[in-house]
Amino acid sequence: LEMVTKLGSSPPGTFLIRFSQSQPNLLSLSVRVELSDPLIHWSVSFDCIRQSFDLGGNRFFKIGDLVKHYSQQDLPNFPIRLTSPLEN
Repeated sequence: LEMVTKLGSSPPGTFLIRFSQSQPNLLSLSVRVELSDPLIHWSVSFDCIRQSFDLGGNRFFKIGDLVKHYSQQDLPNFPIRLTSPLEN
């Protein structure tokens, strides 16, 4: 995964949302952090009935709303916020 490798050398808070490799029905939010392992991954589920995305117990009707929320508040169980998407 070339983009995930590129994410590892980006500034902290840089993120990438992609389809999960291990679970095809989920999205994966990968975020660059300042640790020995520079990336943390969160699973983002989609509720087909409610037509919404779920991360950390919070529900969003648009993926952009999820990004906006976590750019203003820390991600679940980790003190970092989204700053900018990974550029191609």
